[in-house]
Amino acid sequence: MVRYKISALEKELSQHHFLRVHKSYIVNLEKNRCV
Repeated sequence: MVRYKISALEKELSQHHFLRVHKSYIVNLEKNRCV
């Protein structure tokens, strides 16, 4: 179970190289090899 809504988590993580790629997924851009 998650304590945060994904939109709240997205706001918190956006400063740290994370990107929301789907309504249910946020990815770390530093760990991504290709798009």
